[in-house]
Amino acid sequence: MPPRLAVIISQAPTRDHRAAEIEESVVGELMITNGLDANLVGPLQRIQPDSTDLLCLASYSQDFALLSWLPLDEAQQAWSDLQLPGTLVEYPPAQSGQAQSGTSMASAAPRTGRRITYLRLHAASDPREICQRLKNRLQDLQVKTVSLLPLATSSTAQRTASSPPPTPPQLPVTNLRLPTTSAHKIPAATDEVNTDNHADMERWRKLDQLVDDLDALDL
Repeated sequence: MPPRLAVIISQAPTRDHRAAEIEESVVGELMITNGLDANLVGPLQRIQPDSTDLLCLASYSQDFALLSWLPLDEAQQAWSDLQLPGTLVEYPPAQSGQAQSGTSMASAAPRTGRRITYLRLHAASDPREICQRLKNRLQDLQVKTVSLLPLATSSTAQRTASSPPPTPPQLPVTNLRLPTTSAHKIPAATDEVNTDNHADMERWRKLDQLVDDLDALDL
């Protein structure tokens, strides 16, 4: 989900035509800008502890921007009096020469802790310019992410291509011997049987011949 930036506009303490016109124009610009959400509260220095404005300010736990008509040091003091966490930080940051000419330490950005984007409104404020600054701030909050999946897939493919194919497991070789009653022994046994039958027949033939010869002698 793309990041969004909530923008809280603290109204001017005195309701004059110019201040109301600027506030309304800023709200209008924010409403037509993607990623920016507008909300109005009363003058920062007049917010009461039991007011809905204080509940609104305390409900924001993520990054947001605060627009007020107060100078930065006075806005930071009013923020501290409300016992709200964080430090207001001017955006865009003031130049080094301007920062040294400040009269309050509240204008110095803290190194740690919650930093709240602060833009000061004045009679010469341009609503479009203010909206552009807020859009720049939203871009600063966007986190650039790079997917490592294609890189990991490419590395895996390279390792697979460079690796030799797996060697199948070698089975132990066992010397096998055929049984002695193999097929080539059968013809030899058959020949032996045929030879014995032929010898018996020859003996019977000779015996018959001998009997015939005896009959011929008429003994």
